Order: sequence, then C-alpha cells, then structure tokens
Amino acid sequence: MEFNINIHIIIGLHGSNAFTHRQIIPDITFCLEKLSSKEHHLKVIIAHEFGHVLHNILSEQAGVNWANMQWEHPYTWLLQEGCATYFSKQIVDVNEEIYFLYEEDREGWLQFANNNKKEIIKAFQLDVKHLSSKEVYMEWFSINGGSRFGYTRLAYFIGYSILQFLIEKFGEHKAVMLWKKEEFSHEIEKVLINFIN
Repeated sequence: MEFNINIHIIIGLHGSNAFTHRQIIPDITFCLEKLSSKEHHLKVIIAHEFGHVLHNILSEQAGVNWANMQWEHPYTWLLQEGCATYFSKQIVDVNEEIYFLYEEDREGWLQFANNNKKEIIKAFQLDVKHLSSKEVYMEWFSINGGSRFGYTRLAYFIGYSILQFLIEKFGEHKAVMLWKKEEFSHEIEKVLINFIN
C-alpha cells in the first residue's frame, strides 16, 4: 500500500495528540507536546493514524460513495476508530492498553472498560440519542472528555469491540467496508444492542 499524503508535525497548539484531516485520503498531523517520548507508544499512535488513512484508501478502492457518508454521526466515528485500532494491532505488538491510550495504563482504563462494557455502551447509546454530535464527540472520543466515567476516549474501546464482532460475522473486508452499505447505522445499532443484552 502506498501512502501519498502529507504529514504535519505541530507544537504549542495544545489540541489532540494526533489526527487525520477531513479529506477522502487524509493528511495526518501529530501534536508533539501531547505525545509520549517512548518509542513503542509512538509506533502505536503512528500506526493508528495510518490505519485511518488505510481505511479510507481501501474504501475509495471499493467505490464508497463519499457524498452519502454520515461524517458527523457517532456510528461513523466508532467504525473509524475501531478500524484504526484494529490496523494498528496488525503492525505493532505491545500491551493491549497502549492501542487505546498510546501510553501505559496507570489508572486501570482497560480493566474498567472490560469490566463495565455493558454500562459504558448503555451510557454511550443514551448520549447518542440525547446529545448533539459535538457533545458526544467531546465526551466519548476526545482526549479532553471522559466526565461521565472519569476515563477519556471510551468510544475507541466500543469501536474496536464492534469491529471485532463484525469481523466474526462478515469477515474482515466486509466489516471494514460496512460504512459503504445503506444499512450501516442499523448494523451498528444491532451490535450495540447485542452487547447490552
């Protein structure tokens, strides 16, 4: 796979640790003051961001109609983060929590997520129904969120769990390309309900 994209390295803006730009084949930005100095942490976050790009490249090759994409829907973000996490796990071999945190798990994030999966997903579903997309993003996807449970970016755990379920059900390629289908939101909803029950 060839990546013909721009990589930006910025410092002093105090945003996220890294992100892809809102493009079909996105550029990547890394925010130096928010990154760990440990090599294995850096490898994971780099792999994660390139995982986003890979997801979009594969989607473009599969003929996704980008005009129909629900970019502002949390279910889209769940698939994106699930895929980026999944792809990073194919490239870098580290402790499980680092795929979600990009650092060591000092506060029991992964144990909390595993032990409270049903409650976390119920709360996420309630917020999707009652909050704006921006509020859902800030609480569940942002490194500055996490007020509900005291842990940030729990949506990454949900997204990865969803993708694992979808891979078992449909196979890898169909799971990763699920956002191409009209029934995408309905399928994500079904998986979330399955986890809750």
